[in-house]
Amino acid sequence: MEEKNGSVVRRLVGYDRFEGWKACEALARLYRVVRLYVNFYQPSMKLLEKERIGAKVSKKYDDAKTPFQRVLLSEHINQSTKEMLRLEYEKLDPVYLLTQLESLQDELWKYSWDKRGLAQDNYIVTDDVVNKQLSKDTPVIIADRVNRHYHKNDQVDFRKSPRTWRTRKDPFEHVWDEIRLRMELAPENNAKKIIMWLMDKYPDKFSIGQTRTLQRRIAQWRQNQASQEEKLRDLMINESVPALNFKI
Repeated sequence: MEEKNGSVVRRLVGYDRFEGWKACEALARLYRVVRLYVNFYQPSMKLLEKERIGAKVSKKYDDAKTPFQRVLLSEHINQSTKEMLRLEYEKLDPVYLLTQLESLQDELWKYSWDKRGLAQDNYIVTDDVVNKQLSKDTPVIIADRVNRHYHKNDQVDFRKSPRTWRTRKDPFEHVWDEIRLRMELAPENNAKKIIMWLMDKYPDKFSIGQTRTLQRRIAQWRQNQASQEEKLRDLMINESVPALNFKI
């Protein structure tokens, strides 16, 4: 039952990112209705017994029942609690609950963040369904669910995003000035030559296994150098062009 409840909640809420008190309040309002829908109208099967014969596993389940039905059949719940739940059940309308869930979904989606890190603001939320009381006496207008837009964002592979943080301490932090000077004096040097030079100069501090780390560091440094040289070249060209004066 808990697993089925979890799947229902995830399907209602989605997999987006939500931040702030407004999103928290919207999610709380949604869960208040989800609680009624799941406990009174969402049936599930319970595992009664499981038997293993060799590699084969046989499972036996009971009939699907809602949590409300299981409470009524339980011998450990007093009669007053059952009567209170029965009165609450008689006031509910599953069709109206579903309509209210859809409206609260739209309200929650306003505060979702897309893969660019921006909040979604293209959902129009109507408060008429949200503010109504749950009652069978109130007429319900069923929306056109066929044309309803269900919120869905493409999954983002965050491994492809540029990483701006370090997962461990930089092993070349204290010797980077020496490496940079050596690269400026002899640009033909590569990471393998540099790491061999460091191993000779600083025994027991560097190893050949750090070559790939140094390659990435040198590649980033060369990219920054090329960008700075290009900016400097454009600046010098713009300042070296004199204004031409023509005399007639």
